[in-house]
Amino acid sequence: ILVLPTTRACRRINELCGEVASAAGLSSLRFDSITVGDLPERMYEQEKATASPLLRNLAWIEALRLLPEEKLNAVFPGLQRNEVARLSSVAARLQALHERLGADIWSFKSVAREIALQPEFPQNDRWQALAELQDLYYKYLSSEDLWDPQAARNVAIRRELCRTNREIVLIGLADLNRGPREMLMQCASQVTSLVFCDPNDRVGFDDIGCLVTDFWTSRRVRVSDRRIRMVDRPADQARLVGEFLESCRSQFSNRQMVIGLPDETVWPQVERVTSRMGLPTYHARGMLLREGAVIRLLQKIAEYVDESSFTTFAEVIRHPDIYQWISSRLGRNNWLSEVDAFQNEVLPAAIDLRKPRQFVGMGLDKYPVVPIVEALRELLEKVLPESRPLNAWAEGWISLLFAVYGAEPELSAEVVYDRMAAMGVQQVTRLLTEISESSKASLAVDSATDSLEVCLRFFDEQYLDEREADNAVSVLGWLDLALEDAPAMIVTGMNNHVVPTNESGHAFLPNSLCLRFGLVDNQRRMARDVYAVSLMDACRANLLFVVGRRNSRKEPMQISRLLLHCDDDALVRRSQAFFSFDDYNQRTDRGESKMAQRPALQQLIVPRPNNVVVPSQLSVTRFREYMKCPYRFYLTTILKLEEVDDALRELDGGMFGDLAHRVFEDFGRSEVRKSGDAKEIRDFLRDRLAERSKVWKSRSQLPSLTLQIENLEYRLERFAELQAEHRRAGWTIVEVEQKVTFPFVVDGQPFPVTGIIDRIDQHEDGRLAVWDYKTSDSGKTAMAAHMDSQGNWLDLQLPLYRHLITSVRTVPEPDQVGLGYILLPNNTSNVKFDPASWTPEQLRMADEQAWTVMRSIRAEIFWPPAVDAPQFSDATSSICQDNVFERWAEAAT
Repeated sequence: ILVLPTTRACRRINELCGEVASAAGLSSLRFDSITVGDLPERMYEQEKATASPLLRNLAWIEALRLLPEEKLNAVFPGLQRNEVARLSSVAARLQALHERLGADIWSFKSVAREIALQPEFPQNDRWQALAELQDLYYKYLSSEDLWDPQAARNVAIRRELCRTNREIVLIGLADLNRGPREMLMQCASQVTSLVFCDPNDRVGFDDIGCLVTDFWTSRRVRVSDRRIRMVDRPADQARLVGEFLESCRSQFSNRQMVIGLPDETVWPQVERVTSRMGLPTYHARGMLLREGAVIRLLQKIAEYVDESSFTTFAEVIRHPDIYQWISSRLGRNNWLSEVDAFQNEVLPAAIDLRKPRQFVGMGLDKYPVVPIVEALRELLEKVLPESRPLNAWAEGWISLLFAVYGAEPELSAEVVYDRMAAMGVQQVTRLLTEISESSKASLAVDSATDSLEVCLRFFDEQYLDEREADNAVSVLGWLDLALEDAPAMIVTGMNNHVVPTNESGHAFLPNSLCLRFGLVDNQRRMARDVYAVSLMDACRANLLFVVGRRNSRKEPMQISRLLLHCDDDALVRRSQAFFSFDDYNQRTDRGESKMAQRPALQQLIVPRPNNVVVPSQLSVTRFREYMKCPYRFYLTTILKLEEVDDALRELDGGMFGDLAHRVFEDFGRSEVRKSGDAKEIRDFLRDRLAERSKVWKSRSQLPSLTLQIENLEYRLERFAELQAEHRRAGWTIVEVEQKVTFPFVVDGQPFPVTGIIDRIDQHEDGRLAVWDYKTSDSGKTAMAAHMDSQGNWLDLQLPLYRHLITSVRTVPEPDQVGLGYILLPNNTSNVKFDPASWTPEQLRMADEQAWTVMRSIRAEIFWPPAVDAPQFSDATSSICQDNVFERWAEAAT
């Protein structure tokens, strides 16, 4: 029996020995390779069957329910016996603590006994309660004629029942718990331990080949400076990985190169680089089942059926597998944008599965929401929230998976996503089937979310692991690197709190207690990692350790203590290099390599305008867009790109303003417009607002919408007072929402400009005034909105209106037309009629600015983009690379 630290090491030794056997003409190998976790059951005969993870978790839950109230509160204050999800979570924590202590032949009772002898330790009552809890756990398993596997091992150790008729070879097992050590000592004559080390370090190992902690924590890491690179961000780490692999390609095959990944957050950047290089990679860890598409689907469905909110509904239908399922039911796949449009029009608070036809008869038949909800109702019938036994919940989840993926999903699918999803369905179904078939899993659970969490918590963390390709570069976690035999290795993420790993703040096992009881503590972890780095360094000529200064969230990181566990001179050099971009490698024999790398330039290009169709006319509001940024004008006006999503949870600025405009239009067409009575005007506006907003309230049910409508009512009340004063001053509304066009002539060619004038007033003396309603919260004045402090025009809307009005009204002199805003901001004290007061010269400049814009549009000048993103340009921010850390610069091409 060959015993190795990791599954990866077992697989690799099988490959190597297979090559040797094949070369020697042998048909088979006479050994088993296993990890140390599988060793104990090879060394004793089990008297009883061991409990499955499911039954162990159920046993802990039952123990928690039976523990007296005062003792339960001593361990887990506030835990309620009817909270199944919390009970299951606590049970999982208890199981982990039980296994950790059991691996070193400790029980809750033995720890409580030792702590009772330490009067300075404050947790005596907690451990006494834990000891009683563990007794109840054992009694439950005994009643089922089952053994806990950890307890069975420790009984075999105490009774000295460990036997084997096979040779046991330990390979690189530098750190063993007390339990496996005791078992091996009972078979010592059949055990050989192979240790990899410098002969000068032989005193750093004990009789069984494990590390002597004090020796390795005091031993200095002898890694050369030239094997260390310090860079800024994860993208820089990834780029360095690419450079390293490229430099090794001529000398080594893909299988002979390895990427070390102690920090998983670096992987997305590294994967992008290797993909661009055309290098296949194999991530040995695999994907966590909980991170896969299948579990994410079940979690989103559970949230939706429990909440019924539109947000969770939208997340469910956007899951790629549900999207495909709905598309097959509708017979088309272009429905998602229609759901977005539905949300924008209706602003629904909820999509209730129990009321699938709630939007019927509301004039919304053009949207496919009703058939989608009806289909989902049928799909999710067995997981709708109600109190049912856990095994019944498991049956419901299984039937849902079969409905979406089929009873036998294609494990050999060509598309990686489909293949991984099929693997996920297979694993999840297997786990759920055990629960559904267990009569013991009869706990009553009320919600879908709780039922799913409880089901998944019954099992150890699962992985989705694809078979390693023959020509792939392996991507390995920290624990796999020490025994890796690839001749070329680059290790990313060499930062503190990544390596060496530290544990702090454990609820039951502080580091001081681990040290006292001989459990794995931070010192042992440090010793293990110092040894691992020494092995990596000693076994290959091509090795790089990469340190990042910042993580993916741009937060500062620290250099790993392992790389500072060196002599004093090296410590100073490395510390200085980490906190500056100075390159200390130039003083080594590899001066051409830079330790401190500058950020790379963005290579994603902002696309230039092409095939431009110049607009035949232009709205007055579009001049402002062009003046802000010609390129963004091209995207939104020429290409007509717009952002459509389902993120609205209240009326946006445009919808809120449109509602107000419709009320004002009703007012401007009514006889009440001639009234000077504030109360009459206020009553009319309130009634029209109620009528205009009735459809919103009946469809939406969002509290935020109700608050917005009430807020608009307050603004209208203040407007009514000002409008009455305005009327008494001799002004009357003569036109509202007037669509107008004016044919400007620029360079001898007409350029029509269009607009919709909100309101035209006429005074008793014949004067005319153009007003534009503004409902934005800011309440920016007409002067400030149109012109900056230096006198530069920002917007041409009102100046252009003085020309457009001539197409519907006789105007002796356009410059004499009054122009202004009617401001209705959130602060009602600032509601007012706001006239602009530009000089004739300033208005001439506005006309010239308009002509310049018209000429530029005709000349198709839409490049380059403005460097500083204009306000309210979020819809085009991704295309223009706004607010990114690295921005593409045209000179880079």
